[in-house]
Amino acid sequence: MTGFEDENDEYERYGLYFDEPIGYQIRADGSSLALYYAEIKIVKGGNQYHVIRRTKPRRAR
Repeated sequence: MTGFEDENDEYERYGLYFDEPIGYQIRADGSSLALYYAEIKIVKGGNQYHVIRRTKPRRAR
């Protein structure tokens, strides 16, 4: 899991850090930030999923 469980969240979430960049975030000023973390969101009780490159794990709101 990504550090916490949210009972109201519709997804199971799992994350993984990589040694090399897996993508880049392009900012409005033209600079870029290397992304080393990815999260997979799986619909609870289903078989649909979505992979997201992120800067760090998701945090509770």
